Amino acid sequence: MKPRIYHAGALATGTCITLTGTAAAHVGKSLRLGAGDAISLFNGDGFDYRAQIQQAGRDGILVAIDEQLDPATDASLPVTLLQGICRNQRMDWLIQKSTELGVQRIVPVECERSVARIDARKAERKITHWHSVAISACEQCGRTRLPMIDPPASTDAAFAALPAMATKILLDPAGTQRLDKLLRPGEPVVLLIGPEGGLTANERDAAQAAGFSRVRLGPRVLRTETAPIAALSIIQFLVGDLNDTQD
Repeated sequence: MKPRIYHAGALATGTCITLTGTAAAHVGKSLRLGAGDAISLFNGDGFDYRAQIQQAGRDGILVAIDEQLDPATDASLPVTLLQGICRNQRMDWLIQKSTELGVQRIVPVECERSVARIDARKAERKITHWHSVAISACEQCGRTRLPMIDPPASTDAAFAALPAMATKILLDPAGTQRLDKLLRPGEPVVLLIGPEGGLTANERDAAQAAGFSRVRLGPRVLRTETAPIAALSIIQFLVGDLNDTQD
C-alpha cells in the first residue's frame, strides 16, 4: 500500500503541491521517501489523489498529483458518538478506533462524573489534538473524510443539537432493550457513552427524555473506551458496512 498523507489544502489532478510541517517530516524523515516515490494524498473531500514525489528538500516535499480516485471507504451509515469526556489516553484511543469504524461525528460531553475536566483555555488545544488523532487514523484506515469533532458540550446542549430523526442509543448496564431490535437500515444513529464513573441517574433520565433507549450489550460492564468500540462494531455489522462483501 502506498503511504497516505493528509493535506489540508486544495488537491487537483495535474497540479503540484508542497508538503510542509509534520506531513513533510513524516514523508521525508519517518518514511524516508524521495524523488520518484509514489504516495496517496487526501484532504477530506471524499477522494484519494495518486501522486509522485518530485523533490524532497529542507523546505518541503514537492509532489505532483497524477490521478483522482474514489476508493469508497467512508461509512454509509451516519453515526454520531456522544462520549463522556474521559482521561487523555482513553479519549485518544477511542477517537482513533471510532474513526477507523466510520463514526461521522464525535461530541465530547461534560458529565457529572467525568474525571477529566476541560476548561475554556484548554478546549481549543484539545480539539486540535483530537483532530490530529483522527487524521492519523484516517491515513491508516483509508477514510477520505475526517470525522467532525465538536467542542466539549454539556449533556443538555448535546441533546438539544441532535437530529430529530435518529435512533438514539444509551449504553447502560441496567438497560432492558436490545441493540438489534432498535436499529433501522439507513437511519442515522446517535450513541451515548458515559465517562469512567458512568452517567448519573439524572443524566440517564434526561437522556431518556431526549429519546434515548437504554441498551444493555451483555453481562459484563465495559470500560468507557471499550463500550463505543464494541457498540460501533455491532452497529456497523448489523446496518452498516462491516458485513459488506465483494464478489
